[in-house]
Amino acid sequence: MIDAPLWSPDPALVRNTNLYRFITAAAAQVGLELPADPVTAYERFHEWSIASRGEFWALVWDTFGVIGDRGERLIEDAERFRDVRFLPDAMLNVAENLLGQPTNEMARSEERRVGKECLKTCRSRWSP
Repeated sequence: MIDAPLWSPDPALVRNTNLYRFITAAAAQVGLELPADPVTAYERFHEWSIASRGEFWALVWDTFGVIGDRGERLIEDAERFRDVRFLPDAMLNVAENLLGQPTNEMARSEERRVGKECLKTCRSRWSP
């Protein structure tokens, strides 16, 4: 059996990922010291996220600006993992979080042509 990994990412590339930026910012917020090696830092942060499940999901909610009410309780523990509820009091509108705030920016523009003749032009905006 081989103990060494078959491949490891270049640390410089890892440091330039959104995941690594989140990990380092989140770790700083909760006072978690991370090793210099980004792969080891990920492993350390992962361990923390398992040990501090409720705090982790609250941090995700706050860091990524989820629109809604997070609620007071961070976790509703259960005997089986599949029955655990994270942020059980949270209330949010999924569509509002996916679409963002209404704007007058073009959401879609479509034009259908046959030869040089334009058959249909359709433009739509997402507005209140």
